[in-house]
Amino acid sequence: MKLRNWFAALFFLMAFSSVKAQLSIGPGVSFPLDLGELGILARGHYQINDTWGAQGTFTYYLDGIEGITFWSFDADATYNFSQSDAATLYALAGLALFAAGVDLGPFGSASATDFGFSVGGGARFSAGDSFTPFGEVRLRIAGGTDVVLTGGILFNIN
Repeated sequence: MKLRNWFAALFFLMAFSSVKAQLSIGPGVSFPLDLGELGILARGHYQINDTWGAQGTFTYYLDGIEGITFWSFDADATYNFSQSDAATLYALAGLALFAAGVDLGPFGSASATDFGFSVGGGARFSAGDSFTPFGEVRLRIAGGTDVVLTGGILFNIN
């Protein structure tokens, strides 16, 4: 390994060795106002430091129409701009993937996938060391524009 690679590795080790990272996972519900269908979600959130975090959310929408499925995946960066003993307020921005499929019976099936982005904000509420309730509002632009209301609970892993 070249000397500059060793210095780069040492720099990253020192830069991130004092970071207090927090990993959380949990369920929730989501309701896009335009789509009008309730979704069940699974989220993973990684708090990198006191200010920055990253999260991924998979949502499956319960459409009530047989043969039609909707799902989405959002990958976001979060920025904590206000922290108190009661709650942490954050902004988010990231990439969005929205997919829809329909079973056409004997004619096969059809699907569509749209890529886009999301911006929004939310709050994580202090409820102890083991779990954190959250709520957020996002504007998702992926094949159309939709305001999405989301809430759930994150369980702290470490």
